[in-house]
Amino acid sequence: MKYLIANLKAHKSLNEMQNWLQTFSRDYRLHQDVIVGIAPSTAHLQIVQSVTSGLQNCCVVAQSVSNETQGSFTGEVTAQALKDVASYCIVGHSERRKRGETIDQIETQIKNLKDNNITPILCIRGIDDFLKGYTGFVAYEQPENIGTGHNTSAEQVMEVYKSLNLSSDSTFLYGASLDENNCKDYLIHPEIAGFLVGTASLDPEQFIKILENI
Repeated sequence: MKYLIANLKAHKSLNEMQNWLQTFSRDYRLHQDVIVGIAPSTAHLQIVQSVTSGLQNCCVVAQSVSNETQGSFTGEVTAQALKDVASYCIVGHSERRKRGETIDQIETQIKNLKDNNITPILCIRGIDDFLKGYTGFVAYEQPENIGTGHNTSAEQVMEVYKSLNLSSDSTFLYGASLDENNCKDYLIHPEIAGFLVGTASLDPEQFIKILENI
């Protein structure tokens, strides 16, 4: 199985998100061996769920989760709050680490997600970010290449993959300036099971083109 995830980050108003979903659902064609995830801002999770629930092999992905469980934590979005909406959740993204998110918080987030039957997608900038003993989805992104149009070579990505020594039941994804033109360079390596797409996912038609090339 391959995976393609649109990380829309802090983009899209409600109206823009609805337009994105309208175009996506119009052009989407089922690929039996590809799971497609859409990660909007938290405010738009439910409208994404309303669309993806009617599309086979499509699901909702949360962009982040609180390291708190529940209680008096104004503004926090807990795993418990996400469990009926999101199937997956991104953790440890370099943009959040840059804003002060710590390893301890990431480990707690992963535990909270698993306790609520949400699959974590652990983002790493390199081998030093990998959590010892972690098994599951891992997405490798070089921060200096995110959103620049300069993707990391498939050979470099494979070097990182090999250095991680992932378990056989883990899933390895690549992100950072991935588009419909370079995605095939990675897919020649069966170890790379898919992509976490940022900039190229903002246009639903471009995102669909990546899907068509998987």
